[in-house]
Amino acid sequence: MRVLPPLLRRFWADRNGAVATDWVVLTGAVMGIGLSIAVMVTLSTTSLGSKVETALVTDGAALLGSSAPGDAGGIGTPEESGPTAFEPMGIRNLSASDVDKFTKDFGNDSDKRLNNRLNNILTKAEQGKNVNRRLDLAGIAIAEAENRGLDTTAHRARYDAFR
Repeated sequence: MRVLPPLLRRFWADRNGAVATDWVVLTGAVMGIGLSIAVMVTLSTTSLGSKVETALVTDGAALLGSSAPGDAGGIGTPEESGPTAFEPMGIRNLSASDVDKFTKDFGNDSDKRLNNRLNNILTKAEQGKNVNRRLDLAGIAIAEAENRGLDTTAHRARYDAFR
């Protein structure tokens, strides 16, 4: 009784191509290991990145003059931080780098331009457009105007109506 037909018997006995098959298996194993390492590194860096972000938000806010860890509210007073500082105004929707960017940006404006920008920011907030972010921007702009000695009574009243 024949178990294998002659064609299959010849195929089974033929060793040509065995090296190529070995290389395919080895290459697949190396790729699998490499992929698993990449996944582990990605997960680790994502976790580490989250921890770094938390530390920066918590400690960064404290460095900027916040009253409590994790509260990016107080960015100092003029005596502590110079002309770009402002009173605690509850900044919660801007990162520390955004606060710094807008503080410098508003600091470069003329008094008239700062007043116009502040009016536009408050008007858009009153219209319900991205209210929380605009209130944070208004707080920074009001602080800049107050640091310059400008009258901010009307702006402060509009701002305080939201808070």
